[in-house]
Amino acid sequence: MSENPVWFALASLYAVVLTVALAQFAPLLAGRLGLMDHPAAIKLHVRSTPLMGGVTVIGVLLPLLPIFMFVFEPEGLGNRALSVIVIATLLVTLIGVIDDRRDLPAALRFGLALAIFALAMAIEPRIVIDRLRITGLGSSLAVPGPVAFVFTLMIHVGFINSVNMADGKNGLVIGLVVIWLLFLLSVGPIGLIIVVLPLLQALGVLLVYNLRGKLFLGDGGTYGLSAFLGMVSIYAYNLADGHVTADTLALLYLVPGIDMLRLFFVRLMRGRSPFAGDRNHLHHLLEDGFGWPAGLIIYLALVSIPNLIALVAPLLVPTLFVGGALTYAVLYLGLSLDRRRRLARGSWRAPASPIDAAVGATGPVPVADTGSSVRNRDG
Repeated sequence: MSENPVWFALASLYAVVLTVALAQFAPLLAGRLGLMDHPAAIKLHVRSTPLMGGVTVIGVLLPLLPIFMFVFEPEGLGNRALSVIVIATLLVTLIGVIDDRRDLPAALRFGLALAIFALAMAIEPRIVIDRLRITGLGSSLAVPGPVAFVFTLMIHVGFINSVNMADGKNGLVIGLVVIWLLFLLSVGPIGLIIVVLPLLQALGVLLVYNLRGKLFLGDGGTYGLSAFLGMVSIYAYNLADGHVTADTLALLYLVPGIDMLRLFFVRLMRGRSPFAGDRNHLHHLLEDGFGWPAGLIIYLALVSIPNLIALVAPLLVPTLFVGGALTYAVLYLGLSLDRRRRLARGSWRAPASPIDAAVGATGPVPVADTGSSVRNRDG
């Protein structure tokens, strides 16, 4: 029954209609819910913008949950597993939505996320990495139960933070999620399509509005989408029985992951909180060096090209991983040096916020204190 095209058509139509409606009425709805991101001295957008990503994720996935639980079992998936993944995604999304509204402390957000992931992993062990399979090795490495649980828990929480930190420029996270979902469709169980297809349709609509600056994903959107991706990726990995390796997934999420680790390291070395916002993310450097959307295209190419090659030549995954890391390093160093040279010549300055511009502020905005286009802190 999961292959019935009527289900796909109805789910896709529902997702498109819902997302268009939410996007069209986003200012009114977000205003009522307190989900407006207002311009401020530490932000770069010029008008109050709805944070509608979390609301869209909840709206698309919530009605599908009873279908998974009571109507049919998608091919290659279990009702319990898919229900656990969707419920956990909705709860993590809710944390992000509340954070968009209330600006929760980082410790509370990650404590709640840890609890949700831990409970989901206890109920559904197939979203735990208990064996490591590496491309080219004939056997897999068993990971002891407690170690596997803690290791996977750190991956889940780390991944939602890496995606949230990448959400600083319009179109970036939505583009990344589309690439990742398409990859998972190509390697995962066919039943994934009943969940992934509506999300892809909704993301296509959101992308149009996001690129035009009409709405932001917000923490609700980035948390929800990354939580879903993380759990589905590990679930597909465990079901693949050797067809998907750990380094394949590491390659898929390499760029935002390595960018997060670099930022954490640099901030800690400078005596700052790892969650303090700045304009040293890869997407900021790409914007400074190439402009936007050229920087967007380069970032998405950096993620998509190695993974497209991996699909047709899976034995090259370790080489592609090393090559991807080296490409990131060379690109980062080149863009950083270019920024420093232009800063020394006085030909570059951090973008001023609309409020700075309105009051006629002069001089460069301190890079260490300037947040992303949405927030002044990461995570």
